[in-house]
Amino acid sequence: MPKNSEAVPAAAPKRRRPPARKRAGIGLLLASATALYPAVSGDWHQTAARFEHTSGRGPLHSHTAQGATSVHSPGHTPWNATFGSYVLCSAGGADVEIEDIRYSAPVGPQDVRFALRTVSAKDRASSPAVTPVGAALGKPPDLHSGPLPGRLADAGAGSRVTQSCAEEDEEGAGFTELLFVLRVGESGGWIDRAWIDYRIHGRPYTLRLDWQMIACGDDVPPVNGDETCTGTA
Repeated sequence: MPKNSEAVPAAAPKRRRPPARKRAGIGLLLASATALYPAVSGDWHQTAARFEHTSGRGPLHSHTAQGATSVHSPGHTPWNATFGSYVLCSAGGADVEIEDIRYSAPVGPQDVRFALRTVSAKDRASSPAVTPVGAALGKPPDLHSGPLPGRLADAGAGSRVTQSCAEEDEEGAGFTELLFVLRVGESGGWIDRAWIDYRIHGRPYTLRLDWQMIACGDDVPPVNGDETCTGTA
């Protein structure tokens, strides 16, 4: 079952309803833990109220949709790992309003927070090194590898994705990136699936992300048969 701060068996995905914003910038949102929609297989799933889909099968797209990334422990606890490359865009160009961000965690992190990172074309022009995060030690804006360029804001209910996929595909264009920031202890953390609930033109949708985020620790098993957590950072 999806987890928050307490370990529970894996089952239904977690609904995460962030609290009211207290400050701008890097203020990231804590999440709650109520089950909402069941996990489904395939590229899309229709419920009475909401259309669930993978990237490319609905209005909201993400460049990172299926696969896995791991971050090794720095050798002390607690520690933070940031997972990104969820570059979001609207297929038809209409604004997307996020309603909720949820996840399923076979090994629950101590805490998970979300942020939207907005990088402008000007930011990218200033340095070719300004790219999506991928996965990194630390938490924004100061990752272990250095400061993270771009504008950071809370991600959750009320957040908007305004960039069209056509614009995002242009050479040198800016991008909007969803970041998952995990804090873990000795047990580590493993998120095997996430969901973005959103509305466009008033209609409810859910984008399912099958990318696995692994912060290595004692309780993280081999994932997909691979030893992803040998050694330290």
